[in-house]
Amino acid sequence: MKNQLFPEIIAAIQLGNVDVFQELHRRLRNKVMGFSLKLLRNKEDADELTQDTFVRLWENRAKLDPNKSIEAFLFVMVRSSFLYSLKKNKQHANY
Repeated sequence: MKNQLFPEIIAAIQLGNVDVFQELHRRLRNKVMGFSLKLLRNKEDADELTQDTFVRLWENRAKLDPNKSIEAFLFVMVRSSFLYSLKKNKQHANY
């Protein structure tokens, strides 16, 4: 599901169409979960990260760019959250 092929999907999500967002979630959840699982190596943590990523996507839907891949955007969000968590845990361990 590339944005270039479906810019109307991004437009609908930006306008707050919950049904379209749920379909996007249904189609991409397993890919995002797989990526999260590779990073975290823990199913529960990966599931939580995946869910948080889709929640943040919904909350930041106005920032979506219809000319860019939604999959790539989701993977960047997962990676950023993972790296932030590592940094936070390292700082916590130092104290």
